[in-house]
Amino acid sequence: MILNGKEYKIPEITFDMVCELEDAGISLSDIGKPKKKAMSIVRAFVKLATGLENEQVSDLIEDHLVNGGNFEGIFDEINKALTDSRFFQKMAERAITEEKAETKAKTKAK
Repeated sequence: MILNGKEYKIPEITFDMVCELEDAGISLSDIGKPKKKAMSIVRAFVKLATGLENEQVSDLIEDHLVNGGNFEGIFDEINKALTDSRFFQKMAERAITEEKAETKAKTKAK
């Protein structure tokens, strides 16, 4: 993603990174529903990409937006990082499998 003319890359999403996101108040389910906490999700991922503290990240994003930037490139980079993450994909597969099993069990119970 490019912010204020400088390129940043989100590192591979690993278990440790998911823990860091959770410490920042972002759960895996929040990431799947970005409208829920869109600003917090953006700040958390930009923080991971830049290594800056929250206040510095907020200033960076604000400057980016004030100077005509938008969130499109940031969300594209977040989606790419999620798509490329083996850990995140396995977690998503398990969640889908568990959801299907729960739905099947509820259907049989009726």
